[in-house]
Amino acid sequence: MSADRSHARGYALILAAVVVALLALVLLAVARVQGDVSPGLRALQRDVEREIATHSAVARVGYLLLTEPIGPRSVVVGGPREPGAASSAGMRNARELRLDGRFYVIGGFEPGADAAFASVQDEAGLLSLNTGDSVALGALLDQAGVANARGLASALVDYIDEDDLAGPYGAEEDAYRRLHLPPPLNQPLTNRWRALDALGWRESVNEGRVGRFWANVNAAPRGASLNVNTAPLPVLVAALGNGRAARALVTRRGQAELRTREEIEGLTGVNTRADGVVLATEVGAVFRVIVAFSGGRRAYESQLVLAEPGAGRPVYWREGRLAAVSYGRDQFEAAESLPEHARTP
Repeated sequence: MSADRSHARGYALILAAVVVALLALVLLAVARVQGDVSPGLRALQRDVEREIATHSAVARVGYLLLTEPIGPRSVVVGGPREPGAASSAGMRNARELRLDGRFYVIGGFEPGADAAFASVQDEAGLLSLNTGDSVALGALLDQAGVANARGLASALVDYIDEDDLAGPYGAEEDAYRRLHLPPPLNQPLTNRWRALDALGWRESVNEGRVGRFWANVNAAPRGASLNVNTAPLPVLVAALGNGRAARALVTRRGQAELRTREEIEGLTGVNTRADGVVLATEVGAVFRVIVAFSGGRRAYESQLVLAEPGAGRPVYWREGRLAAVSYGRDQFEAAESLPEHARTP
């Protein structure tokens, strides 16, 4: 299959999202014809408006990922197309779509009094629940305010490892049997929500209370590298076990992206590998897109996956979900507008 045909399928996928948004717009128009006769109708109108914003934002992000160069920390909108040339440095006319989870205002959309925002997180910048590093997992849980963080981290490591030896504070099959629970999985998680089946997790790691923890983890295979250019500060602190080194990395990447192991070592020391976390400087192929609203208590999460060259279509859009996470006004105050595509098709 030709590259042009593969990209055409990717654009068709994005076009489908736009069609969904247009259909939602039709429903909104019908609702407005009926008039604001009840609070229920007004709520329906707002839901439709948010649906339009969500699908439009994800489609725009997908199009940028497909058509603009991607550097170590961002999509460089208007940057050079040559392989390896994408960088934020020295580009007067380029705009960055940072891939570290920061929010951007979605332009051209005003759902009532609410403003709409979108963020894109390179999942290579998140800590994998499959890491096997109970110290890093425990530190991330502790930062989120979860009680018994060390015990929960050990329980998860025992839940996914292949042996039947309980680690310190962990639990194996006999503990699950006593509580009449299904036995440990004994294999890597396929998505981060399967962690809730580990002993104690469902009761302690509630999404609504500690949603920020879930925003900082994924279910990547064990051994997957951690991109220091896009990792949130809590993830770097947990992985390194050193808050000063983590903040130094964040400050440095804010000036220019980190590109080499030597640059990392200069900021963290010679040990650039935690107990299961390999530090790197490359963006991955999976991106978490969050659409949130200033007046809402839930956010909409989707996942975009860039395929390998020669695949049937260049981007895969995994079904979105509602996340019971509310974002504070401080995360929206400094938001720039979501970059627009810089080229004609």
